[in-house]
Amino acid sequence: MNILLCDYSPVPETPLPAETPAPDGPEQGNASPCWTDLCRELQDQLDRKNIRIEQLFAGEDSAQERGPLRLFSPFNGTLYTQKYAGILSYRGHTIQILSRFDRPAGGQSPDQPQKNFFLSYLLSKALDIPIQSFPDLKVDSHTGEFWDLLLARLFLDQLKAACSRGLYRQYQTFRHNDSAPRGVLDIARHIRLNPMANGKCAYSAREYSLNNPMNHLILRARDCLLRKQGVIAGLVNQTLAADTDLRITLQQMEYAMDAFHAPSEQMILHRTDRPITHTVYREYEPLRRTARLILQRLGLDTFQAGSFQVSGMVIPMDKMWERFLEKAIFSRVEGISLSTQYRKAILENSFTIRPDFFLCYQGKPFVFDAKYKAGWGGLYSGQKDWNAVRDDLYQVISYLHLLKSERGGILFPLRSEAAQPRSYRLLQEELPDCLHLIPVPIPQSRDSFYDYARAFDESCEQVAREIQSILASAPQKS
Repeated sequence: MNILLCDYSPVPETPLPAETPAPDGPEQGNASPCWTDLCRELQDQLDRKNIRIEQLFAGEDSAQERGPLRLFSPFNGTLYTQKYAGILSYRGHTIQILSRFDRPAGGQSPDQPQKNFFLSYLLSKALDIPIQSFPDLKVDSHTGEFWDLLLARLFLDQLKAACSRGLYRQYQTFRHNDSAPRGVLDIARHIRLNPMANGKCAYSAREYSLNNPMNHLILRARDCLLRKQGVIAGLVNQTLAADTDLRITLQQMEYAMDAFHAPSEQMILHRTDRPITHTVYREYEPLRRTARLILQRLGLDTFQAGSFQVSGMVIPMDKMWERFLEKAIFSRVEGISLSTQYRKAILENSFTIRPDFFLCYQGKPFVFDAKYKAGWGGLYSGQKDWNAVRDDLYQVISYLHLLKSERGGILFPLRSEAAQPRSYRLLQEELPDCLHLIPVPIPQSRDSFYDYARAFDESCEQVAREIQSILASAPQKS
């Protein structure tokens, strides 16, 4: 069964198919299992660390979360999704968590396909994926092709970064039977393979070789992407055609492999289960995780309906929102010096603050923060008050004070065709400091992705002009 959810949204009480085993737990009784029961069980397994789900694009500070991954959380008796989008396979069901901004406003049934224009546009800008790739996809949510494209782009980027540090080599023990022994003699195997004198000798040798499980994993993941054909294979072929060094690197790996004794995909996954901790090859560790995901999703087909294997990947939408703002909006602002994830030590170097965007414009500092939580849109629309975003508010005000910025802003998505920033004085008549709420209008669904992307481009251009106006309005230093 394909279960479709949206980030920061309640999980519907939709019943699961009758043949689905009831999720574990004392509260289930004889009631028919539903989506919420399955999601609660999944979160419980994550809390107990019985299962593991990969986070992509989490950033260096949050890639390894302290504590269990929080995909679902109860609030006032209702189970809600959190900040993650992604695709999971659990107990034979495929769970997709998509963007709430792609959910139709008219109340379409949650299990019906939806057009993922917002997620497509966000990925294209944040990950530098050509926007022309997305119209070739089957854009309804039931296909899951978004995640295949995401994995392909991530795999290629990580492969470039890893191979730029050199090819991955590892000590491996190989068994030979030839006339030039250079290792440990294997008497039992020699008697079996060479019953008569033929000039050969069976032996085992330990070599620092390219023929190792990690390189097998890389090549098999590439082959899985190429088998997808369509836009996924086109992206891989286009990248390899444009990058001669990367293409030659993969050819070197292939030449070093024993084509007659290639391990199975299950064996490759088993042999690459351990993290890569060698300092020289640290760039290969994120590539290992991504390549394993590709094999699990496209090679072993663990996402099929009858499978009870656990697999999946999620992306933190707050991090993706930050990347999007940097590349789609702040890149359009003129005359600024931009630092993303700027760091400043406070409290005698015992704590570090990290605003999302620290700008210098005409010698003056400015602080902007990216917020993806639904509470900011509710505050702007009048459905909620400042208490709903109290922690975020205190954080941004602290940044303004500590970094001596008289102007700051919070950028958040808003389902609207047009919206204007709002300015608030922090202390009326006492300080000139202003906090600006800057909504990024999310266009409503269009008939085609090209029309949607054009409308979103115009929206980003308008927000960039509004930020430029905010920077210019700051008082001059005396």
